[in-house]
Amino acid sequence: MVRGDGERPTERRTLGVVVSMDCERVTDESLITGTPSWDMGRRAVLGLAELLDREGFRGTFLPTPDTAARQATLFAEVAGCGSEVGLQFHCRSFWDLRYSRVLGHYDREQQRAILSQAKDVWEQALSRPLLTFRSGFLSASDDTFPILASLGVKQTSCSKAGRYRPEVGACWLGALPYAHRASATCRLESGALDLVEVPVSSHPAERFSTRANFDPRDPRPDSDFAPDTYREIVDAAVHEMALIAPPVAAFVILTHNTIDYGSPAEPRRAHLVAMLRRLRGKESQGWQVTPATLTDVRCALVGG
Repeated sequence: MVRGDGERPTERRTLGVVVSMDCERVTDESLITGTPSWDMGRRAVLGLAELLDREGFRGTFLPTPDTAARQATLFAEVAGCGSEVGLQFHCRSFWDLRYSRVLGHYDREQQRAILSQAKDVWEQALSRPLLTFRSGFLSASDDTFPILASLGVKQTSCSKAGRYRPEVGACWLGALPYAHRASATCRLESGALDLVEVPVSSHPAERFSTRANFDPRDPRPDSDFAPDTYREIVDAAVHEMALIAPPVAAFVILTHNTIDYGSPAEPRRAHLVAMLRRLRGKESQGWQVTPATLTDVRCALVGG
């Protein structure tokens, strides 16, 4: 294997690029910060879908249950154009705001009841089965994956290796950084559930702190890092995948419906475009860079 800028896998391998958008409820109807208005949320979704189409990628859009109910026509439109639509769920932004804690802080039976309710609202809104899921704040416990599997969910993106935020139930120190079948007993390990977890990408050199509230940098445009930082995250993550050769190589970007991706003046849009083009540039290092959804990653790992 050649190292440095000319580094390439020993065999040409596929690198799936997943661009996912958590589609929040409006702030005025939530206990957490959401999108400032329904109109902004709509512009964010359509702007991202159009941007990805121009750049040759696909989107994974994850509306909360109440967002799906309010903007069902919007998500039917993007699904009809080839994007993936799943559920992103915050307990504190659901229904009549009766739930005051994060998902990972509820016990097994409470989580099962809450997630069943969320699934019903989402499926009734969009008239499709729920197969793809992400937890808000990436909050989860060891009970979360087996509950989701029992509800028929097939692919999730609930983890970020190295994230350690106990206050929101997002403790991912030691978690696998690549796509894997989830475990029925430990959220950090691979297992035999019929559910594939596809982690949000994180900087490989920043996953090992036990400091409270520690969060390794990830490639979300929302952070508005300097351009060099995004290049560093892309290069480090792809370098790691070239070295460890996971069963399926995937680079997962997370963003939100708080950004007007349809506006050329939006600097965070420029960050995303630059990352996508840098990822495309990895083809010169022997990668076959392909647009992917979370469903595509599951299919590459375990089949349909």
